[in-house]
Amino acid sequence: MSYFLTAVLPPQGTYFVVAIKDGKVQQAGASSIEEVEQFAAYAPRNGQDAYFALASFRDDSTRAAVNATLKKAFYLDIDCGPTKDYPDLLSARTALDAFVEAAGLPDPLIVSSGFGLHVYWPLTEAIQTAAWVPVAKALKQLCADHGLKADPV
Repeated sequence: MSYFLTAVLPPQGTYFVVAIKDGKVQQAGASSIEEVEQFAAYAPRNGQDAYFALASFRDDSTRAAVNATLKKAFYLDIDCGPTKDYPDLLSARTALDAFVEAAGLPDPLIVSSGFGLHVYWPLTEAIQTAAWVPVAKALKQLCADHGLKADPV
């Protein structure tokens, strides 16, 4: 897991981890990628779903975008299921592969979320969120242009 986390998380800053169980959300700041990794290993053993924010933050006051400072990956969330745009993981992966080829993008890292695909294009270095936002918006538009049904949020 640490290869993945160091690939997609900035190397410094405050990180946020989130645990969800029975609709109860617990959020905490983490001071290192190692702490994020420990949380990701611990939460499922406690029956919780574990998540982490894909940015580093100024401090642990909030994980809102206004507090985010650095990003190290571009990413998409592609949902699957009977009421979603893709009925299953195979159809989502087929659509993603066609999108990547048509858009001329490099192969991404792909993680099955259980209900879809989390897709990541790691950067070699972290960038300021102000530089990241216009490129992320362009990726979102590229999805629309090529018909890939990714979560718009």
